[in-house]
Amino acid sequence: MTSDALRTPAELGVLQTLDFCSLNLPPPPRQILEIGCGDGALASKLAGNGYDLVAIDIDADLIDQACRAGVNAEVADWLTYRSRTVFDTILFTRSLHHISPLEQAITRIAEFLRSDGLVLVEDFAFSECDRATAEWGSRIVKDLSTKVDWRPAPDAFAEKLRIARDPFDVWHADHRLHLHTSADMVDSLERHGYSVNVTTSSYLYRYLVQGLEPTAGAAGLLQSVLEQEKEAIQAGQIQAIGRRLVVRPQAAIS
Repeated sequence: MTSDALRTPAELGVLQTLDFCSLNLPPPPRQILEIGCGDGALASKLAGNGYDLVAIDIDADLIDQACRAGVNAEVADWLTYRSRTVFDTILFTRSLHHISPLEQAITRIAEFLRSDGLVLVEDFAFSECDRATAEWGSRIVKDLSTKVDWRPAPDAFAEKLRIARDPFDVWHADHRLHLHTSADMVDSLERHGYSVNVTTSSYLYRYLVQGLEPTAGAAGLLQSVLEQEKEAIQAGQIQAIGRRLVVRPQAAIS
């Protein structure tokens, strides 16, 4: 989808995630469980593509939005989730880094995944953000905030990055507490008998949604930031901190 077709900045991240899923999911109809579905934007698109989808999140307000959008969604904590369904695919959409204990989160996968099933994880490697990457992100936020009606919440990370005297210190101070590293997630999955294929992706652009109005014009500007981030990664100027994991039980591929 081009930036002209985007109605809001938030849609850009959803479409990037949808592309990742579409490249790896088996064809519909298959049963999918999305963990950390938020307002159901991705779930709605996957259901519209023919998948039988259940979406869960711990935020009741977001689940209410998802349900009003027609998503089969429920308030649930992955660590205590109950269902008789065994799923073809489990999605962790920028949620696994929050779920603790990590070992319990990974152990539970086997309870709900078919023996030949698939796990897709979209997340980020916050610990691998170096000084150049943090400073690039800060410059991008400052530049964008001069072009739009910039209205983030006071505690939004994008705003912290914009006003930071030392973006690198702000980045790691904000992210290092209570988040699992990408390496820890991969290690845990492998120790539980899963094969994990890891690829990198752009991620910084996602933070800017926090301060942008939900308009097509703002979406176009965010699309430009995404392209700049991709170019900077390709040129070796910054780190690609996005992580995408394609995970399969070892027994299914042996």
